[in-house]
Formats: sequence, C-alpha cells, structure tokens
Amino acid sequence: MKNALDTQRIRQALRQKRMNATDLAREVGVSRQALYRLLKPGFRPLPQSVVKVARVLELEPWEMLLPGEDAEGQMAFKKLVGKAKNGNARAFELMPAYLSRDPNIGWSYAEEADPTTHLLLAAAAAVANALWPGREIEAAVSFHSTRAGNGPAFMFGSKFMPPELVVERTPVPMRRQNVFGVFDLDDFRRHLEWN
Repeated sequence: MKNALDTQRIRQALRQKRMNATDLAREVGVSRQALYRLLKPGFRPLPQSVVKVARVLELEPWEMLLPGEDAEGQMAFKKLVGKAKNGNARAFELMPAYLSRDPNIGWSYAEEADPTTHLLLAAAAAVANALWPGREIEAAVSFHSTRAGNGPAFMFGSKFMPPELVVERTPVPMRRQNVFGVFDLDDFRRHLEWN
C-alpha cells in the first residue's frame, strides 16, 4: 500500500513558491482535476506523480509523504534515518513527526542499529516528546539513549558556521542527546501542523 501525500506540506510549499494549484498542474503536466485528485486527503499517488510534484516544488519526494502504518511506512522511516545519518538535516526534521504519529516506528531498530542510529533516534524522539507530549515517546528516548552509549556526538551543520554557534543554536532536547544542529522547534512542528 502506498503512503498518502502530506497535503499540508505541499500547500505550504506552494505558498512559499507563491504558486497556486493551476500553476503546479501546468508545471507538472497534468490537468487541474488530476492535481486536485492527487492532493485529496487519503489519495495514494503513483511514485512518478510524487517525483514530478516534488521536482516542481523543490522538495525531496519523501518530504511529501505521510508515514504509513505498514511495512512501507517502516521502510520510508528507515530511508529517512539513513539520510539523516549521512548529514541530511531535512531528513532529520521529519523524524520527530513520524515518531509522534507512530511512537513504535523506531522500535524496528532494536537489534540492528549502530550507536549513531540510536543517537539520532534518541534525539528525534526527545524533540517529538518535547513538542507533542503524551504520545508514549518518552520510552523511546530512554531506549535509544541507552543503546547510543557514550559515543561521539553528531552534528548537522554548515562548514561556514563555527561549531560553537551550531551548539548554541541547537534546541535543548537535541543537545541533551548530543545531537547538534541549527534548528528551530518550528522546523519540526511544521511537519505536524494538523495536531
């Protein structure tokens, strides 16, 4: 089963690009009716449609998908974690939203993950717990923190910004997990505006 599109995220991207649905339909090469069907909540689009819309909106395809409650959702989350491990800050931004929607999605890493993966999962869970408390995420924070151990810290950042400035601008829940990056809590919150 395919994941549905995060229509709020797409509408936000349209606003940022000062586009409307007609503009997007023209750029993607589909009729307005086809685009409205694609943006209808719950509609599960074909992958090539997602890629076309993503290109026009200058987003990654995975940024436009809602997490699934099935194996496909697990795979999408694993891809996000992999991208975050490679330093992709935009992928990390989405992880707390996934964890807040499905606190159990990170448990699939119980046995196979390395300390860096657990470190990133602990930080994402800490952010999710700070922004959307009461979603049974606290257990994930401690689970992944314990497995991360006392390994090295992880830093998302620009080579043009001094590390001490990156640390200073890191939200407290991330800092407590030794994951650093210039994020604002609104960066995370915007992925789950409907809550």
